[in-house]
Amino acid sequence: MSPQFVAVSGPLSGRAFPLGAAPLSFGRTPDNAIVLVSPLASRRHAEVRIEAGGYVLYDLGSSNGTLVNGQRVSTHRLRAGDVVTIGDESFRFEEPVAAQVAPTAG
Repeated sequence: MSPQFVAVSGPLSGRAFPLGAAPLSFGRTPDNAIVLVSPLASRRHAEVRIEAGGYVLYDLGSSNGTLVNGQRVSTHRLRAGDVVTIGDESFRFEEPVAAQVAPTAG
């Protein structure tokens, strides 16, 4: 499984949005990867970029802000389980955990 956002509230609820190599944008206009319908969302609201081996969320100067786990952020390094809320639409960030090898007894 590759990293993805899963919509947990709003009209897109239940849909998954895989993160590719390019930035992933959220907003009301159709040129965004995730098109929002909330009137509280800006045309270009937020963007996720790959940086230093991880995913970083940037608010793009939106009027109503971007929340991660209920806290308003301008920049946030995403961790598995984080919930990003824009207006009345929320998305959970899912990232696979590398398999861990159990030590052998001996």
